Amino acid sequence: MPAAVFQPTPAVAYDVCDDDNSCVHEYIADQALTLYTNPEIDAYYADLRDGVEHDDLKDHIYGLSFAFGALVTITHFWDADAGPDDPVENVVGSFPNAWQKVRSLWLLALGAYARGDKPRAYHFLGHVGHLLGDMTLPTHVHDDMHFPDDDAFEDWMSDVDQNPRVRDLTAAEKAQMLLDGPIQIPNVSDKLHWLMYTTNQNADFFASDDYNGDSNDPLGLAADRLAELEATGITSPRTSSQLVDNDDDDDNDDGDLGRIRQESYLRAPRVLAAMYKLFTETVATPITEVVINTVEELEDHDYACFFGCVEISDADFWARVRINGRTSQNRGDEQSGNDTINPGWPFGWNVGSSGTVPIRIEIWDNDGGGSDVVGTGGDDDQSDIAADGDLGIDLNVDLALCLSGADGAVTGDVTGKCGVPLVTAGGNDDEASKVTFTIRVTKPSPTVNTQASPGNLLGAPVRDVANLTGGASPTGDVTFRLYSDIDCATEKFNSTNALSGLTATSGWYTPTVVGTYYWRPTYNGDGNNATSTPACNAPNESVVIKPFEPPPITRTISGDLNGPVTVTADESVLINNARVVGPVTVSPGGALTVVNSQIARGIVANGPDFFSVCGSQISPALPQATGQALSVSNAQVPIRIGDPANGCAGNKWAGTVSLTANLATMMGANTFARNVSVTNSGPGNTTIKGNTAYAALSCTGNNPAPTNGGQANSGPNETGQCAGL
Repeated sequence: MPAAVFQPTPAVAYDVCDDDNSCVHEYIADQALTLYTNPEIDAYYADLRDGVEHDDLKDHIYGLSFAFGALVTITHFWDADAGPDDPVENVVGSFPNAWQKVRSLWLLALGAYARGDKPRAYHFLGHVGHLLGDMTLPTHVHDDMHFPDDDAFEDWMSDVDQNPRVRDLTAAEKAQMLLDGPIQIPNVSDKLHWLMYTTNQNADFFASDDYNGDSNDPLGLAADRLAELEATGITSPRTSSQLVDNDDDDDNDDGDLGRIRQESYLRAPRVLAAMYKLFTETVATPITEVVINTVEELEDHDYACFFGCVEISDADFWARVRINGRTSQNRGDEQSGNDTINPGWPFGWNVGSSGTVPIRIEIWDNDGGGSDVVGTGGDDDQSDIAADGDLGIDLNVDLALCLSGADGAVTGDVTGKCGVPLVTAGGNDDEASKVTFTIRVTKPSPTVNTQASPGNLLGAPVRDVANLTGGASPTGDVTFRLYSDIDCATEKFNSTNALSGLTATSGWYTPTVVGTYYWRPTYNGDGNNATSTPACNAPNESVVIKPFEPPPITRTISGDLNGPVTVTADESVLINNARVVGPVTVSPGGALTVVNSQIARGIVANGPDFFSVCGSQISPALPQATGQALSVSNAQVPIRIGDPANGCAGNKWAGTVSLTANLATMMGANTFARNVSVTNSGPGNTTIKGNTAYAALSCTGNNPAPTNGGQANSGPNETGQCAGL
């Protein structure tokens, strides 16, 4: 623990937007968003970014301020070499370090999230992100508050007059950052600590203006990264003396400041992206939540005694909660002004869904005075809320019983069940209070990852597939809803489908108008998992239905043509008012449009990208009695063979017609001289309406079964699924 500073001056660091519009911390958070995000982070990013800035302005945890805010940022330092609880010291006193503050903020963020207050949760997460950013600064990991001097690297990084600013990443740096991605956190017991500690040790390799850098790694968690730094052969700035020349004008003439930027600052967005990912993963697990609902003052806390004792002010209450050994508090968010307050303060920690968790609750009265520094206005008083003589209460929570809502889940100084208000009151001390609190364990919320079917032409069906990750072996079903507007207000279709393993697939739906449609699935939960719904317009959840029109025409055939004609992949051919001696063959990926034409020797299409025949006469190769006039198979777009209601006149077919394994089919007002078979088509609609058949009309294996759209067909022999059409 270096001797930090000998008067309470504000700590210098990367500046925030409130400080000369420098916005370094906010810029780091913005860049991290390019590496990792999800719909929920996007929705609450403004709250997160506000928290990133706010940690320089407000101390939620310790309520530190002093004159002109000099101590708001005193807790932004941590000498990790000296241990997790090494204090930050100056002439005013000893203060908690940045890791202790991060741990407290994390509990506030999880508590707010578990309670459903996501804006507040992401605000606290932004505070955590600010402190992680500070851990990329050599000054902050050496406890170097550089009074009365400033710090060359921090001033250089925050200078708003540079053009371009050294804060900003170059295009090449952004490209490399995208390749590297978020810092990968290994499977360690405390991932948040690992991220904070290793980021700290990376910056600790370099010198600050007043302290030398080092490769010390007492926990051995940063060994690989420190070895990388050693392998680079960097020799400067490893000692404070090497930064003397940089400190004169805060310049990078010798490259020293640039090396710190390269090896530490450029890691900051990757560190915050890892934090985003870690928070997302954590809130999908069970959170043990403690909520302080009400605090009622039973006896005066702030009083003066001369010839008698009188209350001089109301208590300024705040809470300290420990869950499974992790402690948090909210001294900076104290509430005062009434004998009874209803704060609803939430605290949370992820400890799983089985076993027993110890919890301690304490209520305090802030007596720090206007300076908000413990000791200048008298030590804070702990309120007596325990009936047994201890000031705080100690509880044990059976997590399985808590999740089930059973009696006996909470034991210790107070007994009862989870999810209902519990009450404790003191009476053995002059400063007693009554507290109502609630404990519960949130069910994990699996993440719903989705993939909608691709866009298509009008007449094609759409569906969605949901895959679940996280949670506690989720079972049950998913309800899929399809909307026609980006706000997910106008529902067009829904289906509820069971999970098979961790995957559920919606039913099919065929939109009736063109436009963009939006899927929004909801996992409906089970006994061990909470429901989960992605945001509206989540990635991979929109599907565009285009008009039934061919791709831009690349070749037009009119008049007389003695073929054959071959339509190749990516070719779009229009046969219009033509007489063609074929055959006409459409290769996979080709598009064919036939209008008011005569074609001899038939049409064969396999896997076309577009297929439409209107008002035409098609004959097979001889002999006509058995020859094929049309074969269309494996089309993954809707196909149209006559549809007068939509401007496509019916056709006359002199040979057999075979339609096999096509996505969706419209066949209307045609005349068929020979047998027609429609086989294994779907999952789009197969509509056979208003046709006249002089031979067999046979349908088998289509799903869904064909319909006639209210226009009956006529013919001597309708069989299989075509019977009755």
